[in-house]
Amino acid sequence: PIPPPGPPPIWHLPARCEEGDINALFQWEGRWHLAQQWHARPATSIGHAVSANLLDFTRLPDILTSGATPDQQCYDGSTSIVTRHGTRTPMLMIDGGCGEKGSGSSPCMESSGNGSTGGVTAFPANLSDPNLTVWVRSGPTVFVGCDGSAGPSPIIVNPVTQTPQLIAIHGHGEALFEATSPSLTEWAMVDATFLPERGGGGGLWHPLPPVVQGQQGSSGSSRTTAAGAPWPTHIMQLDGSMGDGAPTFSLMQVDAGSSSVRKLTAPVPVDLGLDVRFGQLSSAGGTGPGGSVGDPRTLHVSWLTLATDGPCSPAAIDVGSLTSFRDLRFDPRIGESGALVETPIVEYFGLRKGVLNTTRTVPVQSHPTIVVVLAAGPSAADIELNVTLPEAGVVSVGVGCGSGFTVAPGTGCGLYVNLSTPMAATCDAARMVTMTITDRSGGRPVPPTSFPWFADEPNLPLRVMTDTRTVEIFAGSGRGVYSSRLSYSFCVTGPCRVMVAGTEGATATIGAWKLGHSTIQE
Repeated sequence: PIPPPGPPPIWHLPARCEEGDINALFQWEGRWHLAQQWHARPATSIGHAVSANLLDFTRLPDILTSGATPDQQCYDGSTSIVTRHGTRTPMLMIDGGCGEKGSGSSPCMESSGNGSTGGVTAFPANLSDPNLTVWVRSGPTVFVGCDGSAGPSPIIVNPVTQTPQLIAIHGHGEALFEATSPSLTEWAMVDATFLPERGGGGGLWHPLPPVVQGQQGSSGSSRTTAAGAPWPTHIMQLDGSMGDGAPTFSLMQVDAGSSSVRKLTAPVPVDLGLDVRFGQLSSAGGTGPGGSVGDPRTLHVSWLTLATDGPCSPAAIDVGSLTSFRDLRFDPRIGESGALVETPIVEYFGLRKGVLNTTRTVPVQSHPTIVVVLAAGPSAADIELNVTLPEAGVVSVGVGCGSGFTVAPGTGCGLYVNLSTPMAATCDAARMVTMTITDRSGGRPVPPTSFPWFADEPNLPLRVMTDTRTVEIFAGSGRGVYSSRLSYSFCVTGPCRVMVAGTEGATATIGAWKLGHSTIQE
């Protein structure tokens, strides 16, 4: 028999567990719109939900539904805020045919046609409708020179040529396309080798996100190249070593005049979670009420593919889970090129509904100490630890622990976070922190990561956010992030616990809160 999927999420949004890619996240007239793959095969769809606060969502009719054949399904894509025929409007571009298919059998955009057609575009039917409930589909989209390309990215208007551009997976890299019609439904490939590596479906390129507070320079970034050009100008999701659609991003410098990439870093994960896939960044150019300037943040949300305690089935449409919404920023202080960091959106503070324990400072000891007790059964918590470490110090935090917690990593707890630093801070140097994760839920090794702990930071922050079947870790203000399934089967002897152990002389200031529900009205 198939075991039950476990309790539904409390504050995470649901997703299909077998195919839950995020297709769009954008703000229009102050409302947030989330689009994701929704219906199960053999008749897929692009689901649609709206929210005024990123906490309480209302499910609307699907934006798009598929056709009956395999090359008419709705797969990958993205949204953009564009000017079309003189009017600003959201635009959704999806590959896979998605109900429209041209004649022929040559591949293009995960569909088939004459070799230069594939996928669809969709626009809201009524921009005065605050929910953008009805969308008008057009297709198949023209991609001259397509040659099997897939996964169309958001559209960015070249600031020099004023030509709308997008990128799409092509071979083992990404190709550059330019619009050839003001309708934005006709495109032509102009550079087959724009990027040497490929990204996951939906090709996430995006203008540089906001810079970490206190680090913003007059040009929007405190870094330039040796030639004095701004660095970076864009970010790009490229797959790298973590595989297809992983949350791994490169920093890019694009020369607008020549539409060429002058500098590109290797992809680096913003989340080490092995089951975090096919996310989306919020579209640039969103609007607030009355057409005012929209939220300036770059938000990031992904699909957590294994956030269920049982196998998937077509009927189990909402037993999967999305990650939290994150605020993605650029920190120019990290490494030679700067780095991306992400933290939970501030709106989640509004879900704190009760204190699990009052904030207090405890000494870290070599033997484990219970610092938070989570309720038995379905529950969610938000836990903040601010850690001080002596020279060559170590602190270990176990999450989802029963009574059998021991100091050895990975024993007695569902998840084990180890933070270590080999040196003490000096007046002008950062200490490097190594974060290692042992996750019994996934059963696979998680690659370690290192990040700086700056000399002017008195404490090393660690935030742990749990839900009924997920846990998210944010260390060093988003410099080290990990998301995973968390099974309550690790707490068979009683309520789940959070425990701390480590080098004597270290301390941890701990606060913990119950998390209330983030709702979705069907």
